Amino acid sequence: GNMVAATDLAAGEQLLAGRFASLQSLQQFGGIPAPEGFHQVTIPLNSPQVVGGTITPGDTVGVFATIGDQTHLLLHKILVLRVQGGLSPSASEEAGSTDPADAPVHDGGAMVTLALTAPDAEKVVFSGENGSIWLSLEDSATPEDGTRIVNPGNVYR
Repeated sequence: GNMVAATDLAAGEQLLAGRFASLQSLQQFGGIPAPEGFHQVTIPLNSPQVVGGTITPGDTVGVFATIGDQTHLLLHKILVLRVQGGLSPSASEEAGSTDPADAPVHDGGAMVTLALTAPDAEKVVFSGENGSIWLSLEDSATPEDGTRIVNPGNVYR
């Protein structure tokens, strides 16, 4: 099937089946591989900052940063590689409830690993160190224009 190397492979090494895993099992536990040449940067975020904990590996996200009194949508369509921390099912979910109030609740924080170019990684790390970051789910159709730096002088405009 759709197998990828789960560990680093050395030249001339005998290939053992255990060195490979299905992409699906990696997505479930270890995330998905980073595209070649990208930095893998992990940021700790609270549940509301990760769309209520609904972000999963393979999603693409917008990265909003607030530093001081300014907020800006810094980056678009960034690939999520791993999410550690997650949803805990509510008691009524096991009973098969379809009530939105019974949806799984995200416990505490999550660590989200993103695939970033070096300049984008610098922006994300700086924002994490000096402010706060929120992620939004974006798909390929999400427009990237119309953003601005929002501050107390223009937030209501």
